[in-house]
Amino acid sequence: MSWAATLANYYGPVSYPFIFGVQAFANLLFIAVAPIAAGALYDRTGSYGTVFGTVASLLLSGAVLMFFARPPRAQAALAA
Repeated sequence: MSWAATLANYYGPVSYPFIFGVQAFANLLFIAVAPIAAGALYDRTGSYGTVFGTVASLLLSGAVLMFFARPPRAQAALAA
């Protein structure tokens, strides 16, 4: 399932734009910093092994966290 559809399904159309924007900003930061950090690690160690290990551990951590994620509870409508 796509990440955008999952966000919309979990949080609904009201919260979706804000949550998606925060997530997109975090992705943008990672995309900007990751190549620089990978190059610095390669220059320091002479190998991409550390880079691959770091990325693999981050991906595994994210997969484990997603496994334990639960949809938010529906809130009761507030009386006006």
